[in-house]
Amino acid sequence: MIRVGPALLCLLAAAGAHAEIFVHGNLSSDSGGSVITDSVSGREYLRFDQVHLTYSDTLAAVAPGGIYEDWSIADRTVAEAFIDSFLGGVTSCNGPGFEGECGTAIGWSDGNFGDNSQSGQPPGYNDDTFAFISDTGIYPLGSVGIRDDGVVFQQEAWGDAAQLDFWGFVVPPHIDLLLYRDVPVDTDEDGIPDSEDNCPLVANPGQEPSLVEPGRGVACEGLPPGC
Repeated sequence: MIRVGPALLCLLAAAGAHAEIFVHGNLSSDSGGSVITDSVSGREYLRFDQVHLTYSDTLAAVAPGGIYEDWSIADRTVAEAFIDSFLGGVTSCNGPGFEGECGTAIGWSDGNFGDNSQSGQPPGYNDDTFAFISDTGIYPLGSVGIRDDGVVFQQEAWGDAAQLDFWGFVVPPHIDLLLYRDVPVDTDEDGIPDSEDNCPLVANPGQEPSLVEPGRGVACEGLPPGC
């Protein structure tokens, strides 16, 4: 089930006529932008074609003072959360050591979330792939691929830094580490996270408290609970 909330509607409006919005499960991305957004958790991922760095350069990029210092490298748990959100529910991919298919995304087209695919391959083998930090103890990196037919597959014991750099810079296409950041959900976009907002669906940056409805703001007095 796809949740189309106010934040996604704003994204659609902001994209205008020159960009295309791709929605799969709870994840959405603007073809002209740089992020993939989870409409439920607020988490953002960089699109697959945004980061093209070696393993060591990626570590430097997310360190303090780096170009992506506000971002983190995805581990297995984050990668599995991405898959669950992408497919719209909990999948069979959860748990350490998994290797295989996780499910199929309906309506997927190669490159919807950033094109880093193996082009020129037979149908079903053009993959958009990202790597993540694995905890299997066999290899330090795992990978998730989305074939052009929408099938998602995961290898939790995929390779190491040398293999990542090989596939990233020696043999096309590039495969890079997935970067993410957790952004507090702010449905009404008034600068106050929903968890702290006394009117989470009505913009009220001043948070003026209601005198007749304790715990709520003036801006949503008389509205149904949750507004």
